[in-house]
Parts: sequence; C-alpha cells; structure tokens
Amino acid sequence: MIKTGKYFDRPCIVPYRKSLALFETKIFYGMKTKEVSLQLKYKFWIETCDNISILGEGKWKLLKMIRDTGSLKAAVESMGYAYRQTWGNLKKIEKNLGFRLIEKKRGGIKGGETVLTQEGEDIVKLFDNLYAEADRALQGLFRKAFHDLNKIASEGKSGKA
Repeated sequence: MIKTGKYFDRPCIVPYRKSLALFETKIFYGMKTKEVSLQLKYKFWIETCDNISILGEGKWKLLKMIRDTGSLKAAVESMGYAYRQTWGNLKKIEKNLGFRLIEKKRGGIKGGETVLTQEGEDIVKLFDNLYAEADRALQGLFRKAFHDLNKIASEGKSGKA
C-alpha cells in the first residue's frame, strides 16, 4: 500500500498526453474532401495543488526500466537521461513522497544492482492501472467525439474556413 507524503492531503490529477488509437475522418476543404488521421493524446502526472510536479510519465517509465534491467545506469542510458541529474530527481521525488522508490545494492558478481522498493513497485502498478483504465474510458469518449466530428464534417460542406 502506498503511504501518503506531505503533499497528498488533496489529490490533483491533470490529464495531458498519451496516444490512443487512430481514427479516420473526412475534413472538407471547399469542395474537396481530405482524409486525415487523428489521435487523442494525454499524459498523467502527480503534482501538488500548488502546481509542484512530483512524479510523471517519464519517471514511471524510468522505474519500469530500472525494474526490468536491475540497473539505474542501464535504465538512464537506454532512455537518454543523464545519470547524475536522474539520481538527484529520484532522491527529490522520494523526499516529496515520503518513501524510497529504489534501493541500490553494491558489489556482487554483477557489480551491484538497483531494485525497486515495494513502494516503487506500487507506484509502477498505480500508473499501469491508471493508464489501462484511462485508455478504456477515453477510447469510448474518443470514438463518440470522432463520430460527431465526421457528422459535422459531412453536414458542413460550406467550404468556408
């Protein structure tokens, strides 16, 4: 279970950008019809109600990569992040959340590893579930919106733009 940190007395969730399936629509330009592909984009991140960002999609993907590779170094290299800056950002996130996300283990045959704490795993699951549920919900809204857009486009052949 995820514990609340000092910023979580009032949750604020702001959707922004993630791709959903493409939908085809016809847009009318004068007397000509043009086929275009449109997609809905959104993104989630957690921030305080004072607009201080705590954790977002990039760090969620980073945590997944750390989990999958067992290495912070390999994760940041594969994502094109700077190691020192990422380490500092993770420490800042941990401080703001009030719990650790990763644990470094030094030495060993492989030269050490980085693993997610249980809370880090819980954060990954939280974002996985959030996106899965949002995709299902938004897909229906998206279909309806583009059905309506196609209807508007087919009825509004005025050519004025």
